[in-house]
Amino acid sequence: MTRSQTTVNLASLIVAFASMVYELGLAQILSALLGGTSLRYAVTIGLFTATLGIGALTFDALKDRYPSEVMFPFFQNLLAWVGLLSPFFLIELKSEHWVLNHLPIIVIGFLSGIELPLLMNISSEKKRNLVLAYDYVGMFAATLFFPLILLPRVGVISTVLVATVLNAAIGLFFMKEQRFGFIKSALLVVLLLSILALINQESVLRYASQAFI
Repeated sequence: MTRSQTTVNLASLIVAFASMVYELGLAQILSALLGGTSLRYAVTIGLFTATLGIGALTFDALKDRYPSEVMFPFFQNLLAWVGLLSPFFLIELKSEHWVLNHLPIIVIGFLSGIELPLLMNISSEKKRNLVLAYDYVGMFAATLFFPLILLPRVGVISTVLVATVLNAAIGLFFMKEQRFGFIKSALLVVLLLSILALINQESVLRYASQAFI
């Protein structure tokens, strides 16, 4: 199935926005739990960048085995679930173990690194630079929306949930003409869970505030 270039470009913007929101949100949670705000953000961005590269390399091993149109919703599903569970994992973990604390950051970076080459592979060859440009714009937009709009209005956990909604929604959009199967059902479940958590935002904020005391 061929996607319009506009659809692929917007998908690139949305998934890049969501990935950066995940990483900034997790960095904020770690700084609240463990202190050292500048260190947390620096390490998070460093790990994110490194694992993006590893994910992109991994795509080379996958591209000849599975169609990109199939892989894209699959990885959106994984990202949405990891994003949904990551804040609660870190809060409940309450550990200073470096690897465990940064595991969600590493996994999200790795999965996000597969996204961009997937979308570039779906795109027409002459327009792949546009996919890359929209990806950069999406990450830049997240760096503005996160501190100026999302974090002060809904709190850190609900901000991460916004990203899970975006991943699940774009994954379902790419599967809109396919029958219900495991991936489509899983995307629908994670979308509904994220929306329910956002609707019950006050409970989420109470849970977060108690964890940070």
